[in-house]
Amino acid sequence: MLKNLYFFEKNEEKAVKRGMNLLNRAFESRKNDISDTFSVANPLART
Repeated sequence: MLKNLYFFEKNEEKAVKRGMNLLNRAFESRKNDISDTFSVANPLART
């Protein structure tokens, strides 16, 4: 994935940052799904 981004960006640092942003965004949305799922059982699960 990062290799493909590298060819589009022609700039390794920018490509890595872009890849990390995509991973972080995916992780954040996943984390929100999980906390929404358990918010009824455990109100402290929400951050």
